[in-house]
Amino acid sequence: MKINVNDLKPGMVIDYKGQHFKIVSTEHMKMGRQSGFLQAKMKNLNSGSTISNRFNGGEKVEKCHYQELESNLSYKDGEMFVFMDEETWEEERVHSDHAERVEWLLEGEKAVLIKLDGKIISISPPNHVVREVLEAPPAVKGNTATGATKEVVLEGDVKVQAPLFINAGDRIKVDTEKYSYIERA
Repeated sequence: MKINVNDLKPGMVIDYKGQHFKIVSTEHMKMGRQSGFLQAKMKNLNSGSTISNRFNGGEKVEKCHYQELESNLSYKDGEMFVFMDEETWEEERVHSDHAERVEWLLEGEKAVLIKLDGKIISISPPNHVVREVLEAPPAVKGNTATGATKEVVLEGDVKVQAPLFINAGDRIKVDTEKYSYIERA
């Protein structure tokens, strides 16, 4: 189904020049007397590369019919991720090349899968996850009027900036796209 490029939103999957792309971000722009255009950052789901493309206003692109679903990551087997379908109890093995932000993917937790033509083409963690703080340096007294932060290490060896009151052993909610602290869990 063809759609106008002005209707593109982050997360959509399109067919562009014979390749499948996931829209990462979009920005509408207009310069001087020129007509408006859309600047889109897109991730190639076949190769994993990210490109930036300019679409003219009113241009049409082919929207792919894909299925987005959540599934439990059973375990990692070398370079492969093994997912369990909770309804049919079937296992699906997917190479890590199809995964985004793999440091957030932990065994036994949910992951977002994108299926196109019955084949998994993308794996990503949920936008927000709860993780335990493994390492947190002690808070240092000083200028805290501006919302001071410190670097903490979470499960999966992920480092994020968190407020000074967060200690080792605390569970916090984090944004997996921005690598940022949201709140205590």
